[in-house]
Amino acid sequence: MSLKKLESLFTGKLTELQQQGISKRCEKVVTGMKAAGDGFGARYFLEGQGDKPFLRMNSNSYLGLAVNPKVIKAETDAAEKFGVGPGRCPLYQWHLPATYRA
Repeated sequence: MSLKKLESLFTGKLTELQQQGISKRCEKVVTGMKAAGDGFGARYFLEGQGDKPFLRMNSNSYLGLAVNPKVIKAETDAAEKFGVGPGRCPLYQWHLPATYRA
């Protein structure tokens, strides 16, 4: 398939998604964070949204654990004790006592 034909197909599909209102559109830019508290996880402020806080559901930290000082200390201690690697998949990395429970 020629590059011109491929570009035409992509452009057509993007136009279709935009017309349906389901295209990705613009990225949201995080401008600040409100720490977790009062039984709620961390909230984030987005560019153009003023002081309205948002729950960040597209991360693994919607509970605010990534910025919790106790979690950060535990991660640091574990990295210093066991080191770090490219991933947690046992196909690529051995089990360590801290990550394996028989």
